[in-house]
Amino acid sequence: MTKPDVFYSLQFMRGDDTDDTTGFQAMLAAVRANGGGHIVMQKPRARYRFVSTGQGYPGQDFPSNTEMYGEPGTEVYWTGAPKQDDFAMKARSQDHGWLEIAHGSSNILIRDLVVRSDNTPFTSYFNNQSSGIYVNVATPASHDVMIRDCGFLNHVGFPVHAPGGGNRVHTIRNVYRNCANGENNNGDYSVHFRNRFINSEGLEASGAFNIFALNDFSQSFTKGAIMSLGGDISSGTRRIGSLAVGNSIKNAPGLGILTADAFASGWLQGNLIEGAGNSAIQIGGATRALCDHNAVVDNICTSAKYGINVFSTLATDTLVAANSCTDDFVGFLCSSARATVIGNTFSGTFKDVAFNVADGALFTRNSYSGARFEVRGSAAFSRAASPAGVEIAFLGRIDQGMVTIQIRNWSSLSSVALDFDGILQVGEQFALYHPYHVLDAPIMKATYTGKRIDLPIRRIAAPPDWPVSTSRSIPELGTTFAAFILTAQR
Repeated sequence: MTKPDVFYSLQFMRGDDTDDTTGFQAMLAAVRANGGGHIVMQKPRARYRFVSTGQGYPGQDFPSNTEMYGEPGTEVYWTGAPKQDDFAMKARSQDHGWLEIAHGSSNILIRDLVVRSDNTPFTSYFNNQSSGIYVNVATPASHDVMIRDCGFLNHVGFPVHAPGGGNRVHTIRNVYRNCANGENNNGDYSVHFRNRFINSEGLEASGAFNIFALNDFSQSFTKGAIMSLGGDISSGTRRIGSLAVGNSIKNAPGLGILTADAFASGWLQGNLIEGAGNSAIQIGGATRALCDHNAVVDNICTSAKYGINVFSTLATDTLVAANSCTDDFVGFLCSSARATVIGNTFSGTFKDVAFNVADGALFTRNSYSGARFEVRGSAAFSRAASPAGVEIAFLGRIDQGMVTIQIRNWSSLSSVALDFDGILQVGEQFALYHPYHVLDAPIMKATYTGKRIDLPIRRIAAPPDWPVSTSRSIPELGTTFAAFILTAQR
């Protein structure tokens, strides 16, 4: 928890559009000496300006137990990042930025600020590593950080950069506009909810047990993936248990959503990709990394080169169900074994369905044209019956903040029984949330008695207060597939 003491910015800084670095550092030093507190960024007569010299961020070593928020209309402006591509990082762009959360810092909230930089006229610098806010990953890594309700404008590099190692680094209701790099956030047990990316690269995240829900992407310029989930290339690694639900992408130049290296036992549901130069949804990349047992359900993919592309040979045991892939070049392409493909609509101008690998695949109750169905390799399809019953997976540790729950309700039961034995303690209060409604009232709140909990399974409508950039709304979710977030009060 943050300490109650309050620090007012205009007691330390001028806010007259000249460099306020010295005053900012003095204020942060006072907050550190106090063990934390509340920083009120008062609305200045002009704006707060900061110059990054590459010799430490103006807001270096932001302290633990601290909340910083802006009064309405407050803007900070920082400059100094090298305006150039920096693929090999020879320009040391990573040494430039505005605010650095100190390694080991925790219990931090930054909210209600406009953070502007000087990428005008806008240029999409490639791999520039400068950061509006940098979350330090040196051991011990920062953790329990929330950045919400902020606007990040005209950044040469990242608006928010948390390259990994820490848990619970949340970004909520931020707007990223004209940012040459996107948000890079590789923590575990983190929530990324209702962020808007406008003419910005996208979102990269390689952690586990994360929530990506209701993020909207438009006017992106990247030829890579707008949402790149995964990326840990350590041998044998599986970063499991993340949920990507209800995200919307308008006209991706390259890939829409990529579940990349080590993204495994993940859940993609209710995402809407309207236009993609490559795959709308792609499972696995070109590297030899595990990306198995993912579920791709209830998504809408239109006007892409490939609607859903099970790309990697290591993307085994992928579930592809109840999706609509229409007006694509190829509706569905599969290059991995043991896929379960059930109840989808596939329509492509070249092929509705194409299998490079069909070994062990269960393919049933799909809508497609037989004239546009192709098997290029082995055609050893599974003859197993359609799945039945209920499958439930609990992923994560409740002492780390949350457990994600994945439900495959093949028998269309009106409720399912959840067994929290070994997850919750008897007498512990818990709450269940749906990813569409992370910040709303929970769908269930109770005290765990040691008995199984009956959870009603109902259709989930798209939130009416969340306008998206696509021409249609994100879909209402049915009752066959459901994902939830379990939290506990400890």
